[in-house]
Amino acid sequence: MGLGLIMWRSSIILICAVLFTSPLHAQRELESVSVARQFVLPVFTHTQRAGKSTLTGTASAVVISPGVLLTAGHVVTTGDIIVIKRNQRINVRVYRIDKELDLALLIGQVDCPCVKISDRDPHKDEDAIGVSFPLPLLYDTQILSRGHVQGINSNNLLITTTHAAPGGSGGGVFARRGNTFVLIGLITAIGSVNIGPPLLNVQQQLTQITFSVPASVIKTFVDNLPLDIK
Repeated sequence: MGLGLIMWRSSIILICAVLFTSPLHAQRELESVSVARQFVLPVFTHTQRAGKSTLTGTASAVVISPGVLLTAGHVVTTGDIIVIKRNQRINVRVYRIDKELDLALLIGQVDCPCVKISDRDPHKDEDAIGVSFPLPLLYDTQILSRGHVQGINSNNLLITTTHAAPGGSGGGVFARRGNTFVLIGLITAIGSVNIGPPLLNVQQQLTQITFSVPASVIKTFVDNLPLDIK
């Protein structure tokens, strides 16, 4: 058999393999990434005045163990907090807020799926998945985006190119470890730049740049809690 014929047959086999396996591989990859969605819930904060409940803000939260959620410290107060899971309204309470770290722990009757906090901070250029509920009352949907880790800046914040938007604070940034996902960051802010005269402070949001509290800081925050809360 000539060399040209062998190469021709090999090319046909390779093309067929790509055609028949790529869609299946892509579907499995999509299903795998979608797993990260189940760890993040929308948050609605309320205040009580004169017997009337008023919505004061929206955010996101990550379930880290049965009955325990993490969110951003700047989005919660001591008022009423409601999370939504499977169209069910669940009242939760603030257990602890650390304004300096911008972390808050919520307690309520929320079951798993839960996500483990990563044992280490991610490497630069590692794949990352961001999941949050930006403006849930307006968009009424959960947003998942892919990006990459850009590093940890001088303010000890994890920077990724996952997309987020207002209301996404408290959402999670995840990375794959083996066959599962772990939490590598908790979203607290997005990028912005001043596009007008300095005195006007006109800001343009850069939704493709996400700032998060890194896993090492989250882990220290959680490890200082009573054992029966973790």
